Amino acid sequence: MACDLFYVKQIVAHNRSFDYALLELDISQEHPPLPPALIDIIAVPQTSGGICIIGHPEGRVKSVDLCSIIKPENCEAKAQEHIACHSETLDKIENERFYQALSVYSFDVLQDRKRLCYNTCFYHGSSGSPVFNAQHRLVAMQQGGHAYPLVSGKTQSVIEYGIHMTAILQSMLQHKIATLLLRKMCRISLEKPEFRSVLKPLVEYACRQSRTSTILKCCLKSDPQCYVLLESLSNKSSELGALLTECKKNTEKQTDLP
Repeated sequence: MACDLFYVKQIVAHNRSFDYALLELDISQEHPPLPPALIDIIAVPQTSGGICIIGHPEGRVKSVDLCSIIKPENCEAKAQEHIACHSETLDKIENERFYQALSVYSFDVLQDRKRLCYNTCFYHGSSGSPVFNAQHRLVAMQQGGHAYPLVSGKTQSVIEYGIHMTAILQSMLQHKIATLLLRKMCRISLEKPEFRSVLKPLVEYACRQSRTSTILKCCLKSDPQCYVLLESLSNKSSELGALLTECKKNTEKQTDLP
């Protein structure tokens, strides 16, 4: 089956720690429209419950894995439970990544609130796979885990994890796409009220950064609807409330000028 080959026009945003890159493709106007983007179905990940991962583990055909979230504070206990169930196999293994998974440093990493931990059969080759919640909304991107080989030749994993999509969006604000992203997020939130739970932490993050707070102020100044929207989200958010107050004062000063 033939497949399209696309050239990369530029790297729009990236973060090595989060293992992602946002690319602008060089596509001719005659090319049929691409599938719709997933940005408007992003959600804040829950702390428990079931999730669904779709990908090509080890380069195989596309498959789906239904698994459960592991709370950060339960990661170490889950690993110890894994050891108890596989003690005979583990005694024979000398795998650095496995022992790293049991180190204090590694559990500190897994307790990072920007990561979502879970038990999945998706190991090598599945980085970048989308992670959906039970409502079919995108909550994370598969990043890695602590896999090790069994004597049988098969692969087993202690814990796997993905990066929250909300953390990836925050990372994108550090790049030139920031203005376009904030405007896009506001437009989606106006059409889909449930999306405001994603927008609020993003604009709060923007308020804490000098460059992005300036960009956010420009968006508010040029888009009254965006101002009204964020005003409705400013309850219990001192950072957002302070920024909106500053914008309002600046507007009043300009109005008072002769």
